[in-house]
Amino acid sequence: MDIEEDIKKLNKYIELVIDKDYCDCNELNVIIGKHCDGSKNVAYAIKNTLAEREEDKKRIKELEDKNKVQRHQIEILLNKKNY
Repeated sequence: MDIEEDIKKLNKYIELVIDKDYCDCNELNVIIGKHCDGSKNVAYAIKNTLAEREEDKKRIKELEDKNKVQRHQIEILLNKKNY
Protein backbone atom coordinates (compact mmCIF):
# COMPACT_ATOMS: atom_id res chain seq x y z
CA MET A 1 0.00 0.00 0.00
CA ASP A 2 1.11 3.52 -0.75
CA ILE A 3 2.50 5.53 2.18
CA GLU A 4 0.51 8.59 1.15
CA GLU A 5 -2.72 6.57 1.27
CA ASP A 6 -1.77 5.33 4.73
CA ILE A 7 -1.12 8.91 5.85
CA LYS A 8 -4.54 10.01 4.57
CA LYS A 9 -6.18 7.15 6.49
CA LEU A 10 -4.24 8.01 9.64
CA ASN A 11 -5.21 11.67 9.36
CA LYS A 12 -8.88 10.67 9.02
CA TYR A 13 -8.50 8.46 12.09
CA ILE A 14 -6.97 11.35 14.01
CA GLU A 15 -9.78 13.64 12.94
CA LEU A 16 -12.44 11.17 14.08
CA VAL A 17 -10.86 10.44 17.44
CA ILE A 18 -9.33 13.76 18.49
CA ASP A 19 -11.17 16.48 16.65
CA LYS A 20 -14.67 14.98 16.66
CA ASP A 21 -14.31 12.92 19.86
CA TYR A 22 -15.72 10.00 17.91
CA CYS A 23 -14.82 7.04 20.09
CA ASP A 24 -17.66 4.60 19.59
CA CYS A 25 -17.03 3.91 15.91
CA ASN A 26 -17.03 0.17 15.21
CA GLU A 27 -13.83 0.41 13.16
CA LEU A 28 -12.02 2.12 16.03
CA ASN A 29 -13.33 -0.45 18.49
CA VAL A 30 -11.98 -3.28 16.35
CA ILE A 31 -8.57 -1.62 15.93
CA ILE A 32 -8.01 -0.19 19.40
CA GLY A 33 -10.62 -1.59 21.76
CA LYS A 34 -13.63 0.02 23.34
CA HIS A 35 -11.85 2.40 25.70
CA CYS A 36 -12.07 5.93 24.34
CA ASP A 37 -9.00 7.26 26.15
CA GLY A 38 -6.90 4.48 24.67
CA SER A 39 -8.06 5.48 21.20
CA LYS A 40 -7.16 9.08 21.89
CA ASN A 41 -3.73 8.12 23.19
CA VAL A 42 -3.04 6.18 20.01
CA ALA A 43 -4.38 9.02 17.86
CA TYR A 44 -2.12 11.54 19.62
CA ALA A 45 0.86 9.23 19.16
CA ILE A 46 0.10 8.91 15.46
CA LYS A 47 -0.38 12.66 15.15
CA ASN A 48 3.00 13.31 16.79
CA THR A 49 4.71 10.73 14.60
CA LEU A 50 3.28 12.27 11.44
CA ALA A 51 4.35 15.74 12.58
CA GLU A 52 7.89 14.46 13.17
CA ARG A 53 7.87 12.87 9.72
CA GLU A 54 6.94 16.20 8.17
CA GLU A 55 9.75 17.91 10.08
CA ASP A 56 12.18 15.24 8.87
CA LYS A 57 11.04 15.81 5.29
CA LYS A 58 11.67 19.55 5.69
CA ARG A 59 15.15 18.94 7.14
CA ILE A 60 16.02 16.55 4.32
CA LYS A 61 14.89 19.10 1.74
CA GLU A 62 17.00 21.80 3.40
CA LEU A 63 20.04 19.52 3.41
CA GLU A 64 19.50 18.60 -0.22
CA ASP A 65 19.30 22.28 -1.15
CA LYS A 66 22.45 23.04 0.82
CA ASN A 67 24.20 20.11 -0.84
CA LYS A 68 23.27 21.43 -4.31
CA VAL A 69 24.73 24.84 -3.47
CA GLN A 70 27.94 23.30 -2.16
CA ARG A 71 28.29 21.09 -5.24
CA HIS A 72 27.84 24.10 -7.47
CA GLN A 73 30.49 26.02 -5.54
CA ILE A 74 32.90 23.08 -5.85
CA GLU A 75 32.27 22.87 -9.59
CA ILE A 76 33.05 26.58 -9.95
CA LEU A 77 36.29 26.17 -8.01
CA LEU A 78 37.32 23.13 -10.06
CA ASN A 79 36.57 24.94 -13.31
CA LYS A 80 38.67 27.93 -12.21
CA LYS A 81 41.51 25.63 -11.25
CA ASN A 82 41.47 23.93 -14.65
CA TYR A 83 42.09 27.25 -16.44
